[in-house]
Order: sequence, then structure tokens, then C-alpha cells
Amino acid sequence: MRKELKKELKEIESKAGQAVSEAKNLGELEDLRIKYLGKKGMVTGILREMGKLSPSERPSLGKLANQAKVKIEELLRVRKRQLCRELLMVLFRI
Repeated sequence: MRKELKKELKEIESKAGQAVSEAKNLGELEDLRIKYLGKKGMVTGILREMGKLSPSERPSLGKLANQAKVKIEELLRVRKRQLCRELLMVLFRI
């Protein structure tokens, strides 16, 4: 099960990165944040699955899940800055 979850985390991280980079507005970005990091999000789902792992497997998978979460949060933050900058340029015709 551990390998499956690790693979799933990598796929989630990859898909999130692609989706975030393609987000066209702040609304889409918020939807992606909820999809991946929200209460019922994909990363949160992986963290819940950890309860089924043996105590010896949890730390390494927990570390990977937290790293994925931090990476997705950073991608969202960077894209949000880009979108805000673009919006300001349009508003002020820079």
C-alpha cells in the first residue's frame, strides 16, 4: 500500500503543478486549492489513508505528503502573484 500511496502523491503533485500553471484567474486557482488541499482534497485524502499504514511506514509517507502539500501551496502562491500582477497591468494599462 505504501508504494501505491507514494505513486499517487507524485501523480497528485504533478497534476496540481500542471493545473496551477494553466489557471487563468483567481477563481480557478481557489478551486484548485480546494481540490488538492481542502478538507476533502486529494492530499488530505492521502493523509487520511496513512492511518491504515503500519506505525513504521507512517513517518516517511507523512514527510512526503507534507512536502507535496508545501510544494502545491508554493505553486498556488506564485501563480496567484502572477495573476494579480497581470490584473494590475490590465487595470492600469502598464
